[in-house]
Formats: sequence, structure tokens, C-alpha cells
Amino acid sequence: MTVLDENQRYLRIDEMPNTPTIKVANGVTFIATANIGAEYTATRVLDRAMLDRFASVVEMEPLNKDDEAKLLTMTYPEVNRDHINAIAEIADHTRQQVKSEDPKVTTSISSRITVEMAGLLNDGFTLAETAEACIYPFFSNAGGNDSERTYMKQLVQKYLPVAGGGELPWQQNTDTKLPF
Repeated sequence: MTVLDENQRYLRIDEMPNTPTIKVANGVTFIATANIGAEYTATRVLDRAMLDRFASVVEMEPLNKDDEAKLLTMTYPEVNRDHINAIAEIADHTRQQVKSEDPKVTTSISSRITVEMAGLLNDGFTLAETAEACIYPFFSNAGGNDSERTYMKQLVQKYLPVAGGGELPWQQNTDTKLPF
């Protein structure tokens, strides 16, 4: 903590007496990030002493679906645009669900996960295989047909290509209603 304290700005090499210290050079700024909340280990409440050592705290909302799609397109421009949009919409859906009054899921899909998904698509995996690897493990299977994992599988199914056709179900003009 001394390295972050404006009045001290040094780092002791170890805790032994008479250990040399390293002073922080003028102009050095420390930037830190944290995912804070009940779903992240040890960050439900960030220690006040640590928080006070940073001059500014910036709270950021997750990306919206359009910005998520732009990020994924910039990172993997070769990936099918429909798949990029599907990933962005699935992530956005979970983010909206978590904030709703009666959420169907308790965690959302992060941008870190969406980038991983786009990378797998870029490597030749299908959207179904990508969801299996990147989405489902984050959602509980407890409750069987009423589980978060089942809900997510139903959501992802909406974005998978129709057997025998090239269109994704959400691109078709259909009145099929899913449970979300």
C-alpha cells in the first residue's frame, strides 16, 4: 500500500529489517481495475483503505450490443457478421436479465467471454460448439429444465442456423415465441 500512498510512494523489496526500498519515479500513475460484486470472489466490498489510495474511481457499465459487436468485429474482422451480432445479442440479453426485476440468470456474459467466443469462431468452431465451451459452464444446471443452463441453451438455440437452411432463426419472419 505504500506504493500507492501519495506521501510515501515506495515499495519495500521484502519485509526483513533494513531491506532496501524502491522509490516510485515522478510522473508514474497506477491504474487498477476490479470486477466488484457478489459474483466475484473477495470483491463484494473493496477495502476502503485500498479504495482511498486511488485518486479517482470510475464505474463503467458493460458494453451495449452495438459496441460489443464493434469490438468483436475489430478484433476478428473475418468472423461472419451474423455470428458476431448473435454473440453480442446473447451477451446483451444476459446483462439485461441480471438487471431485471425477475432475472432468469444471476450472472452475465462478459466482454472477455465474447472475445473468446469470436476467437473460437475465427478458428473454425461453430456457434453451438462455442456456446458449449464458453457460455454454458458459467450457468448452473441445478433445477433441471428450470435451470439457468437450460435457459441459456434455449437462448443460444434462437441464434443457431436452421437445419438445412442458411438463415438464423432470428433472421426469419416467424411468430415462434421462446420463453424469454
